[in-house]
Amino acid sequence: MTFGDFEQYFSATRINRYLVATNHSKEKTVKLYKANLKIAQAFHPLLGIFEVVLRNNHNEPICFVGNTINFSNALEVYNSINKILTWINPKLLQLISDLDNVQKTIIIAKQT
Repeated sequence: MTFGDFEQYFSATRINRYLVATNHSKEKTVKLYKANLKIAQAFHPLLGIFEVVLRNNHNEPICFVGNTINFSNALEVYNSINKILTWINPKLLQLISDLDNVQKTIIIAKQT
C-alpha cells in the first residue's frame, strides 16, 4: 500500500497527527499508526468487560436524570471499574492512577 492509499483509507486529517509526531516521516508514521492500533486492540476486551458489567449492574441511567446530571451512582460505578481492573491485572490500576481524577471530580460534583 502506498502512503497516499494509507492517507486516503484512514483520512489525511487522522494521519496528520502521526505525521507531526514523526517529523513528517512517512515510514515512521505508518509504524506509529500500527503501534496505536495494537494498543487499541489490547484495550478492546477490557472495554467489552466494562460494558457487560455496567449493563448488568445498572439498569437505570447511571448519571443522567432528564437534563441534569446525578452523581449518586457514579462513585459506585467508578469503584466497580477499579475492582474489575484489579481482577484483570493488579498492575493496571497502578498504571492509570496518575491519570485518574475521576473520583475527585465525582466528589466535587456531588457537593454542588
